[in-house]
Amino acid sequence: MSIGFACRCGAVEIDMPGCAPRHGSHLICYCKDCRAFARHLGADDMLLDHGGNRIFQTRPDWVRVVKGKEHLRALRLSPKGLVRWYAGCCSTPMFATGGRPKVPFIGFAGGAAMDVGALGPEIALGFTASALDPPTGMKDRGLAKLGWRFAKRTLPGMVTGAAKRNPFFEGDRPIAKPELISKEARAAATV
Repeated sequence: MSIGFACRCGAVEIDMPGCAPRHGSHLICYCKDCRAFARHLGADDMLLDHGGNRIFQTRPDWVRVVKGKEHLRALRLSPKGLVRWYAGCCSTPMFATGGRPKVPFIGFAGGAAMDVGALGPEIALGFTASALDPPTGMKDRGLAKLGWRFAKRTLPGMVTGAAKRNPFFEGDRPIAKPELISKEARAAATV
């Protein structure tokens, strides 16, 4: 089985050969930062109802860039925030990583064209208090399971050196220098 992600114009393609839903966690995130990332790039149309963002978390050492690595760009919403990656060719939100590859983590954003069926069932809803016009009774769920699966994937990766096999970092530096967006730009993108 293989799970693939691509930008809207198709210039960037990323694949996880041999991966199955059990190699990651499929969730919906309603945090303001995920929404601000999409809005800053003009990708509001890729958000789900109530401002949610589909995320697939996995390990970067299981990922390979099929084509378009030269189009990847990065930004941060705050000096120590996640590095949020996008396709510079068409401003498609792609994924997020930590600022350094110490923890082997990548979360693919819903902006990336993905076969939702290949991701497996949604196991969690997070940050529902930040959802836009949430329906009555909407609340976080599955976060303990999400945390457990995150630890189960990343801790062995830290011990085995998988963190060093990250295609988006050269040593401790991201392959694209993250742009820190201004406080004004962040405020304009935050709903």
